[in-house]
Amino acid sequence: HMDMPFGGTTSADDFESGTIAAAFGGTTTIVDFAIQYKGQTLHHAWDTWMKKAEGKAAIDYGFHMIITDLSDQVETVQEWFFGDLDRPDQAAYDCLITIRNLGREPLEEYGQFFASYTAWNEGRGHFFWDEDGTLANFSDRGGTHLDFYVTAKGSPFEKLGRIPHCARGGGKIKAVWRHPALVSQPGPSGHRHVVLCEEARTAGVAQGMSGVAQDYILFPPGGTLRAGEPFSAHVRHLLVKPAADELLAKELEAWWNAFAEDHERVHKLSQAAGE
Repeated sequence: HMDMPFGGTTSADDFESGTIAAAFGGTTTIVDFAIQYKGQTLHHAWDTWMKKAEGKAAIDYGFHMIITDLSDQVETVQEWFFGDLDRPDQAAYDCLITIRNLGREPLEEYGQFFASYTAWNEGRGHFFWDEDGTLANFSDRGGTHLDFYVTAKGSPFEKLGRIPHCARGGGKIKAVWRHPALVSQPGPSGHRHVVLCEEARTAGVAQGMSGVAQDYILFPPGGTLRAGEPFSAHVRHLLVKPAADELLAKELEAWWNAFAEDHERVHKLSQAAGE
């Protein structure tokens, strides 16, 4: 425990003395408790412990969040709309996600994490749409479980080098996308699970669980979720069987264009956003 208040006193070591001692003992990484105190958000607690460590730690460090005040400040509603593609052996379904701040204070640098699970990716990884238009396997770039994130070129997150408040991996940015799309490995029948995320509302995409989890982070305009206000994001899931693997990138372009053109229609279907 580094620089931790407890029982009216504070632990003897801060992140400087404690990590130097750890290094002398052969320890190269620590995971410390980051405590959320009553009335704090988890983001506030995480920021507090990050500031305790910044510029002091002599080795790598991470945090295990201690939750003491679980609030209902944020409400998330998912509305699903089902449709068909041109072929009977393929399916499309849209998810409109509405996130609302029910509290009295704005949430700064707010992002909400989502995951879609595709079991047949396990151990093989899945793909993101790289800036050069090719499909890149997270595993080939060293990704196993939220080790890094992919974001938009020129975005605040690329400039910062990370996505603030990420639960794992420190939000480290390692690549930029052509568009925020995730593509699974082919399943037993050759179908792939494709996840398309509304670009203006997506902070980053990532891989979890050695490929099983196709992950994405949504964020509000400007990164601040104002008190009493919602924001919505359109996510489309496709279960598709490309004509041939070498045509996958070309077909992905067509799927993306149709998805992007459909944002306005899908947003208008929402009942949650206007409540």
